[in-house]
Amino acid sequence: MAFDVGTIDSISRQLGRNVLFLALLDDEDEALDIYAEVDPITEWLEVNNIDFRLCTAFSPDVVYIEGGPACIYLDVTPERDTEKLALLVNRFGQVDGTPVQDGFQLSILKLDDAMKNAEQDDPDFWDDFV
Repeated sequence: MAFDVGTIDSISRQLGRNVLFLALLDDEDEALDIYAEVDPITEWLEVNNIDFRLCTAFSPDVVYIEGGPACIYLDVTPERDTEKLALLVNRFGQVDGTPVQDGFQLSILKLDDAMKNAEQDDPDFWDDFV
């Protein structure tokens, strides 16, 4: 059964701001796909009251029809949610720094970068793929 998991860049565009996320990586720091096992991480996020959403990662000018590299959008605004950010940094390492936990890179997608795929927000865009 098909379902839309969304992309981190579409979330950024919907919110109109930079967004915090966890990139899912394998042992060689290559992106894992959307079907990766994330239950231990999502359970930790739930216990710590951090809202999240599994989605695909950002790739400029790329359209994911099925699968794709996975990431977890974190509903945390670093400037406002300093306690939650501190929990995340303690568990996963500095944003865009060396990861503390293998397989997860805490990152920020800037809205300017997310706008590179803005044409995907137009419902007519998807007519060519359905």
